[in-house]
Amino acid sequence: YHLEYVLGDEAFATALQRLIARFDLSASQTKRRQMSLVYLKGQNEITDMLSIIGAQSARFAMEDAFIRKELRNNANRATNCDSANMERSVIAASRQTQAIERLLAAVGESSLPPALLMTAKLRLNNPDVSLEELGRLCDPPVGKSGVNHRLRKLEQMAKELEESRP
Repeated sequence: YHLEYVLGDEAFATALQRLIARFDLSASQTKRRQMSLVYLKGQNEITDMLSIIGAQSARFAMEDAFIRKELRNNANRATNCDSANMERSVIAASRQTQAIERLLAAVGESSLPPALLMTAKLRLNNPDVSLEELGRLCDPPVGKSGVNHRLRKLEQMAKELEESRP
């Protein structure tokens, strides 16, 4: 945000800058094409200046625009965060599914402990659900952390199996 006064008289510009400073606002001064400029930056300083000069409608319009922009930015950030989380979940589920398939093909179901086998089957049958949802599908139900631990264990077993092959 930027509010500027374009003045033809440098002495008047200096006087205006000092007057604005009396209201605890930090106006700056510069020259552009032989004109003197006094300017304020920042939303709060500009809205305060608009109030001082009696331009309440302009102040409210600026604050409204600021609020709308902030709401739009917050909505975009939330959407981007949700999208990134979803993408990470899909990638992790795909990685887990591939590891489980490799592990089961190599060692078979009978070599896995019952809890890991149940989790492996649930992941294979439900590749698009979250860890929390997988935990609720377990019998008995398991927490998100427990499901995550089991899936990491299955991935680790698949990795170790592949590393041990010649």
